[in-house]
Amino acid sequence: MAPGGTERHRDQAGDQGRDHETKTAFGLGALAQELLAAVAEGSPTSVELAGRLVRAILDEPLVKRALALDELLRTGSPFALVRAVELADTVFVRPLKDRAVGRS
Repeated sequence: MAPGGTERHRDQAGDQGRDHETKTAFGLGALAQELLAAVAEGSPTSVELAGRLVRAILDEPLVKRALALDELLRTGSPFALVRAVELADTVFVRPLKDRAVGRS
């Protein structure tokens, strides 16, 4: 709480990444459905679609952040815990925001 009983507002720039992470995840569902349909049909495009899905997932901002944190942890970087807290905040805060607006 700020002086006078008002709430402090978090830096708006930090919220932008979370919005981007959520928006790009919707495209993954369509790609996953396309892959499942191709596999069910025995389509030769299944392997190509599988590769596209993997690349799309690895390109997600949240996944990139987790992979970067993994590298920091493996190398014993002093910044690892800072990045871990930031990642945990992203994972923890986003579901709370989704629930607040009636999404799950």
